[in-house]
Amino acid sequence: MNSRLKFISSFIASLAGIFGSLESPAQTMVCKDTVFYINFGAGNSPDINLSFLHDYRVDGGSCPNDGFYSFVSSTADCFGGNWLTVPEDHTPGDVNGKMMLVNSSEQPGQFFITKVNGLRGSTTYELSAWLVNVCRRTEGCKTLFPDIGFTIANAAGTPLAGFYTGEMPTEQTPAWRRYSSTFTTAPVIGNVFLQLNNRSPGGCGNDFALDDIVIKKCETIRTEPAKEEHKQYNKPVIKPRPFVSQPPGKDLPPITRPVPEKISPTTTRPFIKDSGRMIRPLPRVLLTRDNPVVKQIFTDSAEIRIDVYDNGVIDGDTVSIYHNNDLVIANAALLATPITFTIKVDRQHPHHELVMVANNLGSIPPNTSMMIVTTKDKRYEVFISSDDKRNAKVVIDLK
Repeated sequence: MNSRLKFISSFIASLAGIFGSLESPAQTMVCKDTVFYINFGAGNSPDINLSFLHDYRVDGGSCPNDGFYSFVSSTADCFGGNWLTVPEDHTPGDVNGKMMLVNSSEQPGQFFITKVNGLRGSTTYELSAWLVNVCRRTEGCKTLFPDIGFTIANAAGTPLAGFYTGEMPTEQTPAWRRYSSTFTTAPVIGNVFLQLNNRSPGGCGNDFALDDIVIKKCETIRTEPAKEEHKQYNKPVIKPRPFVSQPPGKDLPPITRPVPEKISPTTTRPFIKDSGRMIRPLPRVLLTRDNPVVKQIFTDSAEIRIDVYDNGVIDGDTVSIYHNNDLVIANAALLATPITFTIKVDRQHPHHELVMVANNLGSIPPNTSMMIVTTKDKRYEVFISSDDKRNAKVVIDLK
């Protein structure tokens, strides 16, 4: 083929590419069908069980202390004016609506987890939530900012997708911001959990409120390009640059960048498993059963002895015992002789949670036992009953 024919062929191919690009339908991601929603309720406190969390505990007041959270309609005059006054929650139109108010623990850690129902395999979803930094900028110390990680995980705690908000700035007045990201599920999915983790330590600042967690199903739709009366083909076609995160960890699927509606995060954070406690896997049996606190004990520093017996007739009951979410006793039979172990309570180990899990119901349901807790100067007898839907928790704290 001579040079003239090559030029004509190349020119025709270029025109075909231009006209094909301009006339072909575009694709748009639309997320509108809500499959999961939490707004923390109105009136009474919401029915959310977070009793198994390691770093956070519930507080009924509107100004929770370090390491505590509460479900409140508003907060004002907290800590000498160091917190902003947040007059209401974020949910539009609700009466006496509530938000989750979190005063950060000294160490980064998980502050919220819940099971997510309704997700299907090989489907794209949008996860979003509204947050507000409740702290004023503090003079005389380095101000810390909340940096919240959202994780979609399986029952073993393995992360499937997620995003970070980046550091949430302080404001003169409360400013709710929406953070969101999309993720696509695997073809086959089991139980799925939403985990929220604060990556920043406690100190000056780093306190926040959370509301309106939503997961929506997304679909890709084809849209026709806009018709123009006078098209100018001599201008290059520029496609919008998508918002994407930096490459995620090798064991995670790609996710889009979190995009707050009012102010963008100061940095783009890839979702990775860091070396701290970003993801603290929780045993499945603690996630899928209720974990009511049956006894709370306050004690001085000491080595505490725990003895567990069958309560009444020995009928073949077996139990497992978790200490701060770690399995310490597995499938042990309850007998007249005790299951015995010790824990150390001191300033380095001030909080202990013992969860009794029934492995079976014996011949006389439910699974019942007697736990004897011997502290430095006291002895506590705790009657425990558990079954296949409910565990039993004993909490021991440094006085």
